[in-house]
Amino acid sequence: MISLKGLLLSGMTQYVKERLMGYLGMVHYDGHLPSKLNSSSKNSDSSGWLFKRLLDYYLFTKHDKRHFFSEKEMIFMQERLQTTLNTQWKYFKRDGLVINREGETWMDSIPRAGARVEIQALNYCLLELMRLVTKDTRFLRMETRMASTFKERYFKNGYLWDGVDDNTLRPNIFIAGYAAQKLLTNEEWGVCINKALKGLWNPWGGFASIDKSHPNYHPHHTGEQPASYHNGDSWFFLNNLAGVVMHRIAPKRYAKHIKMLLEASTKEILNLGCLGCHGELSSSSQLTSQGAWLQAWSCATYLEFVEEVYKNA
Repeated sequence: MISLKGLLLSGMTQYVKERLMGYLGMVHYDGHLPSKLNSSSKNSDSSGWLFKRLLDYYLFTKHDKRHFFSEKEMIFMQERLQTTLNTQWKYFKRDGLVINREGETWMDSIPRAGARVEIQALNYCLLELMRLVTKDTRFLRMETRMASTFKERYFKNGYLWDGVDDNTLRPNIFIAGYAAQKLLTNEEWGVCINKALKGLWNPWGGFASIDKSHPNYHPHHTGEQPASYHNGDSWFFLNNLAGVVMHRIAPKRYAKHIKMLLEASTKEILNLGCLGCHGELSSSSQLTSQGAWLQAWSCATYLEFVEEVYKNA
């Protein structure tokens, strides 16, 4: 799902639409998508990424009659999204926030049960998409309430908490900023980015997956034993999204770090791991190519990063 925007930028418009409509038809009774095809296992990320990518596709093709949604597809999408909204909020909404169970976020090697910051931002996309599809101002009011709740519950002490009751500093703030920049002002996002640069930045050009002063931080990749995966390792897809967010918020202020992020990802593609392919992650301590040597979401977000930086060049 994360990779579909890169395919959209590559001109595979019809393919992306087919995938999105197919995924929309696979949503379970509780509003979640299966983790794998023909599997009963589910996660909290995938439905949110479906909302985000449907919104991206809507905005990307709204002036393109060849590829925009047909009337029949719009009706199907509206019905499925409304059902998803009703069921997901029935089963997973608490105190105005969308909750997830343990092991249901992309950081599946660590316990993150509760209401996580990136899950809120991804689900905000559903409300924005429903407003655009239905033209119903009711969804604008819901967006406003969710944004207010998000700021009140997560933007505390000068940065975004990873969970409503978890003040750990993690780079999931960049997923939130990428999915729903409207949730904070650019000035507030700048404060969050500055905090991330102080606590997560690796001098080779990437972000650690946890505050480097945290006792759970592992500077070196631990291989098949997952201790470092989400407690230190630097993920290339997230570094690429961070570069996109920083460029959108303040390209001049963060020019040095944006350049370093792009250079590190490019070096990994050209000189490390599998030549011409973007790998999964790196140790925090130094730039390495670890995990899968060809990771789809790393490749796709790299395309987005390059497009963001050079689109007006």
